[in-house]
Amino acid sequence: MNYKYRAVEKFWRNFYKLRPEQKESLRRNWKLFKGDPFHPSLGSHEIHELSARAKHTIYAAVIEADLRVIFRIDGSWVTTLDVGSHRMYRARVSRSERFAADTAAATTPIRVHSC
Repeated sequence: MNYKYRAVEKFWRNFYKLRPEQKESLRRNWKLFKGDPFHPSLGSHEIHELSARAKHTIYAAVIEADLRVIFRIDGSWVTTLDVGSHRMYRARVSRSERFAADTAAATTPIRVHSC
């Protein structure tokens, strides 16, 4: 499937906070992700607890050992919701009402990706 890509502002805020080597790793893996968000080397998987709370399937792609991109798919749109360490899962779960609102807002394009 040919996907279109967009990101919410939270993704960009956290992207700019990454260390330079993490940004470079994300840029390298972005080519794979853009070709296929479920490319085997990305280890993309559903985050069950976040999906249940958001009432929409939420996925994570592994960029490097402790760097993940959280995303959702709506038809032909892939929306990246956040980037950060594995700890962001727990933080998202503890703020689940806000996360549900963030994911609902993800159906409106915010910014097209260009890492």
